[in-house]
Amino acid sequence: MSIEVQNVTKSFGTFKALDNVSIEIKTGELVALLGPSGSGKTTLLRIIAGLEQADPGGRINFWGEDVADYHVSARKVGFVFQHYALFKHMTVFENVAFGLRARPWRLRPRRSEIADRVHSLLKLVQLDTLAKRYPSQLSGGQRQRVALARALAVEPKVLLLDEPFGALDARVRRELRRWLRRLHDEVHITSVFVTHDQEEALEVADRVAVMNHGRIEQLDTPEAVYERPASPFVYQFLGTVNLFHGRVHEGAVRIGDAAFPMSADGIVTSTDSPDRASATAFVRPHEIDLSSQPNGFPAVRVRVLHVSAAGPIVRLHAERIDTNDAVEVELTKTRYRELKIKAGDEVWAHLKSLRVFGEDYSI
Repeated sequence: MSIEVQNVTKSFGTFKALDNVSIEIKTGELVALLGPSGSGKTTLLRIIAGLEQADPGGRINFWGEDVADYHVSARKVGFVFQHYALFKHMTVFENVAFGLRARPWRLRPRRSEIADRVHSLLKLVQLDTLAKRYPSQLSGGQRQRVALARALAVEPKVLLLDEPFGALDARVRRELRRWLRRLHDEVHITSVFVTHDQEEALEVADRVAVMNHGRIEQLDTPEAVYERPASPFVYQFLGTVNLFHGRVHEGAVRIGDAAFPMSADGIVTSTDSPDRASATAFVRPHEIDLSSQPNGFPAVRVRVLHVSAAGPIVRLHAERIDTNDAVEVELTKTRYRELKIKAGDEVWAHLKSLRVFGEDYSI
């Protein structure tokens, strides 16, 4: 089932949680709503589910049909909450079967059909040997898989997940998000999940909607939102980034004494600044290389403050010598060993890729 949200606004008193939001989710697609707290992502999910009513004027279409006035029970959605919401007095089997048993008797499957479906789902979520256990006897990851099986039991057309792994520790989160991606590839149900975890969204989703102040800043593939951010907010929200303040002048971005050409080998990928305007260049740590001597390319002079060499990537914390602004650099172990850099060294930072925005932006 495809979902189309058209010009949806939602206000709580004077606070506008959603501001004229539009998004289309294709049949069988897994879309992440990503953003900081208060960005509107959970409100949008609840409006799609029918748990909240949007302000007059917008539309929620399922398969082209407006369902804005449909009760949640008529929308055929499965909802998975952050805190499982399992019935403590029921076994795993009974929790999964609950939605089927709660149907009106004319729509309720036979006992044998319910049993077959529940066992099939428990096998799908790899819990078929735990059917007789109670929620208190399960780990957090197992409880969340039970909650997902219960949502799938009623054969929803749409699966909605609100911070599904938020209550779990980092290791279990990593395991479950990979499992969720494999499960989605198997069942192909149209799915929307809310998260504030950038790594989670980029790893699991087909497309990511980055939200800020009740609006969608960018909707694209994980690769596109990370490699080609549409706004300064998206750039800063997705991973670590260095900010270099400078000026656009004569076809170059001037940062300190260095001039980075606007069209030389794609060093600067874009700009919305007129000539002579103040601008900010955004550079990710892995897009900076270091050298102990000038090599003919534009560079910024920095002083290395600390080196963290644990793991496959070496992270260097530095500061610009001319402004004392912080600079984060990531090098491969091989490159780090070649350079033989240590804390206290003054080196040249070569910005290999810059994304430039004018100064009139807000974060």
